[in-house]
Amino acid sequence: MVSTRNAKKAKTEADAGVSNGARGEDVGLLESIYWDHVRPFTPVKERAVVSKRCSTRFYAGKRVELDETYLKQYERRGRIKLKNVDGRWVDVDGDDTVVYRNLPIARGEPGTNNFRIEFGEEVSFHTGSDDSLGHSDVALEMLLAARKAWDNHLSKFQSPSQRLRICLELLHTDEHDGACPFLFIGKGGIRDVVRFHASVNLASLNGPSHGQKSFPNTQLGYWVACYLSDIMMGVYDGASYSSTWKYGEIVSELIDAGADVSPFFEPLDAYPHTFSALSVMGGHHNFYERGMSMHQVLAAHAEWHRQQEEGPVAPWHQLSGQPGRTIGSLLDSLGRKSNIKLRFNAGDRVECNMGEEDGWMPGTIKKQWYYGFPYEIDVDNLNGSSVWAPFDGDECIRTLKE
Repeated sequence: MVSTRNAKKAKTEADAGVSNGARGEDVGLLESIYWDHVRPFTPVKERAVVSKRCSTRFYAGKRVELDETYLKQYERRGRIKLKNVDGRWVDVDGDDTVVYRNLPIARGEPGTNNFRIEFGEEVSFHTGSDDSLGHSDVALEMLLAARKAWDNHLSKFQSPSQRLRICLELLHTDEHDGACPFLFIGKGGIRDVVRFHASVNLASLNGPSHGQKSFPNTQLGYWVACYLSDIMMGVYDGASYSSTWKYGEIVSELIDAGADVSPFFEPLDAYPHTFSALSVMGGHHNFYERGMSMHQVLAAHAEWHRQQEEGPVAPWHQLSGQPGRTIGSLLDSLGRKSNIKLRFNAGDRVECNMGEEDGWMPGTIKKQWYYGFPYEIDVDNLNGSSVWAPFDGDECIRTLKE
């Protein structure tokens, strides 16, 4: 027999469930119970099943509450107005106006390539008007509607890697940087999104990109190609792209989260012409020999460009400066996460083969991985200058016998 008190409590919880359902969340296991008491004790392989029973947060994680407090970040008081003063238009403050800017609106059919979330909608009102509260309700409903549409969109895709790619593409194309955290877990940053999807299913990091077919056809392979494509566009036309640093952050977070880097180190039977890190670097086949890995070809390519800094090559061919450092940093990140075990560590004393003229010279390992090559070495007789070892073999670098 259920007491009146318990029945009242049950009704209250049911009402809360109905309210959540209206906001785009499935009615089922209470969110607080799932996230605090179920998920931490559920094996990773089983989380997908439990999460699907819980709510649409399976696709997005535990997100910020959408309420009047959260809405404040969209609020701007004293909307700028233009006033004609002696024939000139000048800015003046409109102190009686409140405007909610960069609000989202969903367009297109969820689950299709036409679906998108656009930011830039605006709701404004005078603080003294009778319907000012109603305007804030309108702004809040726009946030709720956009989140519901986004959840519906993600639910159409069964592939974990495809869901992650779609999330990253929205974060990458967010022109109003930071306008869409309410759609994602935590603070809604790239790191939050990558690590959440990896915790739900590691296949999100290593599955096919499901976008433009790339080589290697993995999440990391796709974003590395996009990243280098943006860098090379900057090299060729001298422009700086705000999108480049976002690509770099995506690649970095994927690598740190455990994305498989081994395809970049596998021997190539042929030079890939599919969209890849190599195809966007200009397609210089002369850097490739059968059996070389993508990582080796990229390192050779980047080094050639860097050597042209003072040569007779047009400036747009150069990968010196920031572009070269960026590519070098990427190659080093891949190298450090690879299964390659280098023989020497920083601080080890070695001998370097400096060629027929200088022969073997003593030096100290400065660091592992330098612009995609195994080592950077401080050579004793070069007055503090450093060199790099093209590969980790005794014919190139060996232990110093002192």
